[in-house]
Amino acid sequence: MSLAFRFLCWEQTVSESARQMEQPILQLARWPAGRRFATQLSHDIDQIHDRELFRWLGDINHLRRHITSGERAHPRQCIRRILRPAFRPRDPFGQFESIRRIEGKHGWRSTFFLLEDKYWGRLGGRFNWEDPVFRRISEFLLSEGCELGIHGSAYEHVNPAWWDAKVSRFRQLYGCAPLGSRNHYLTLDVPESWRVQATGGLIYDSTFGHPARLGSPGGFCFPFAVPGLKARDGRDFIQQPLSIMDTTLFRYQNLDYQGAMEASLKVLEQVRDTGGLATLLWHNNFFNEEEYIEWEQTYADLLSWLAEEGAWVTTGADIAKWWRARAGVRIERKIDECGKTLWIVTAGEPIDDLVLMAHGLAPGQCLISEAATIASVRDEAPLVTFSHLAPGQQAICRVVQS
Repeated sequence: MSLAFRFLCWEQTVSESARQMEQPILQLARWPAGRRFATQLSHDIDQIHDRELFRWLGDINHLRRHITSGERAHPRQCIRRILRPAFRPRDPFGQFESIRRIEGKHGWRSTFFLLEDKYWGRLGGRFNWEDPVFRRISEFLLSEGCELGIHGSAYEHVNPAWWDAKVSRFRQLYGCAPLGSRNHYLTLDVPESWRVQATGGLIYDSTFGHPARLGSPGGFCFPFAVPGLKARDGRDFIQQPLSIMDTTLFRYQNLDYQGAMEASLKVLEQVRDTGGLATLLWHNNFFNEEEYIEWEQTYADLLSWLAEEGAWVTTGADIAKWWRARAGVRIERKIDECGKTLWIVTAGEPIDDLVLMAHGLAPGQCLISEAATIASVRDEAPLVTFSHLAPGQQAICRVVQS
């Protein structure tokens, strides 16, 4: 039984208990505006250049694996891709235009994790953040409202000095602090990896996942505060598990488009049904490429499904900020001078589109608050929505006859 399923059962038990006790219970909706589930869109930028030694060797190895072990490939297109850098290398800017065209169709933004590491290492980085080609790309992504984060080293991911240097360099180049990270090849030493990221100034990480398997480890598809660890600002350090990665589908599991869609939707449906978080990872170098059109189409079609299902889809930083702000909301139950129950909702920091759900109300009762902007019902649970609560602001909720 997955942890997500157990969590859902616990929520259903709370709702049933409220009805049996005939005592309303207020619950914070998990996502802004009461969205049923959330999705983090992300991309790891390991390489950008067409005419680059390790990209060329990677394509040759891909063709070799196709011949020797049956890895799915389009041999003619693969050969063209191997030869192309020698004669007409492709501008990598088109990869990012393709990504933003797909996401922009829905008005969504995504996170790009940037790798800069020892070039000659087998798992090293293949470009420099100050590369003029990449400066053009990063400026484009920032102008689109996307988030830039750090793609942690596969070699130095537990080295505090490495993180301090990269965070400082990031600040100098982009004029802001990075908030999130994901380590290259999902390398993770628990809890040391998270400790050096947190002390380095980050507020979240999105490494926790399986390169060869879909779905979050243990089936727990929710962000979580790492126990016993605080970020530099003294607040929770958030882990946002990985759910679906392109290379998991098309390399490790060797699926075609149809198989990739079916496997991915199975994961996303579980996240939707449990109200959790799905994290998608698609690498930039598989966009705007003839051989990898199925990879790009899968990403586009998954985003269309998310739009149809009404998910909250955004960057990793937005997810982490929301989860931290939600954790700072306090609900206190009191009895007023007339002997009636009321609830005082207090925000610890600014929070927008906060929704409260009331379980166990008697027929004809509804939940109201003077500070609420919207009152509605979902799954027989009355809702109130606060468009904005300031730090320390208190909102009083009461149950009344409708």
